[in-house]
Amino acid sequence: MENLIEETLKRVRKKESTVKLARCLMKKYFRVLDVEPDDYFNSDRNYKRDIETVWDKHVRINVIKPSGWVNLVKNQLFYNNSEDNPEVQILLGNGRFWEELRDATCKPTEGEKDRILTREQIKQVLHHSPSEYNTAFYLIMVSSSIRPGELVQLEPRHIKGRQINIPANVTKKNTARITFMSTEARRAYDAHLRTREERMIRARKFRSIKDKGMSYRVKEEKTIFPYSGHVGNTWNMMLDKAGLGERLNHVSNNDSGKGMRMYVYHLYTLRKYWYTKQMHDPDWNFAYVELMHGHKIPMYNNYGRDTPEDLKKYYDKHMNCILIFETPSKTPGIDELQSRIEELQKEMKESVEQQSTKNEEVMIKLLKEHGVIAT
Repeated sequence: MENLIEETLKRVRKKESTVKLARCLMKKYFRVLDVEPDDYFNSDRNYKRDIETVWDKHVRINVIKPSGWVNLVKNQLFYNNSEDNPEVQILLGNGRFWEELRDATCKPTEGEKDRILTREQIKQVLHHSPSEYNTAFYLIMVSSSIRPGELVQLEPRHIKGRQINIPANVTKKNTARITFMSTEARRAYDAHLRTREERMIRARKFRSIKDKGMSYRVKEEKTIFPYSGHVGNTWNMMLDKAGLGERLNHVSNNDSGKGMRMYVYHLYTLRKYWYTKQMHDPDWNFAYVELMHGHKIPMYNNYGRDTPEDLKKYYDKHMNCILIFETPSKTPGIDELQSRIEELQKEMKESVEQQSTKNEEVMIKLLKEHGVIAT
């Protein structure tokens, strides 16, 4: 079973997590059809009907993003095995068939998939955070639009102040980018760093971590959030405690065949919250938001000349809309302005007092000169 799948995956020039998902989906494809992969393209089969069968029995029910599955089956599995197989070549040329599959929807409705937490709901969920580790993780996500898979791979050297430098090798699009975290997220991050070492010492005692060996420990403990495999389940637990653990009707099967109903407000909704809030800002800049969000903009790489300072100015100006615990008046620009006003008021008060004292001295001197008061 492994040979055809592994040979196909060698041509997938993607990061490890993408290859792992592709391997799982390909195995499921052949398991549903109850056929050996190595014999699949050498036998006389109705490939179109096979794809429709897997679609009906598995993809339509269990795969959240059908278009990704269609691209995998068409561009990797079938295309890479189409040589000397006229039937596969004819199927690959049937553009309408593939488009109909790609445009098809899953069981969850658009309303269910796109529901976003409100600021008060996020605050309510974060009140149930079990540690500084989790609070920092979720606040950085909600304020920077970083993907959870990117955040768990970052190291302390990638964060400078409130700027997050995401290297290309950890991003979905294999393109380095810059984003920022809010002031409250930075404070939560600093609080996490103070307890990070103590947390790692406790984690090393778990058998599940001991069994993975020293190389795993060294790799994990370089990251900002070591041993982060629990962050998704912890978020779900916090949702349940906050009374927001609503599930989709959609059932997602893992490779073992055990079904699980997905949460409506799954971890990725924090990333969606950031983008939605920016989009609803009347003064939003599409290019800046897309860049920080990690989307590619056609032709921008050729013509865009914006600097990190430009992005930071834009972010700070629009940070009000993504603050969770802080009030909008605590944004950096207003803080600096308020501080300057207080300084000017203090200087003015001192100047008035000094001038008043000086005027009083001059008046006394004049009165003495004219004999109005005794010297």
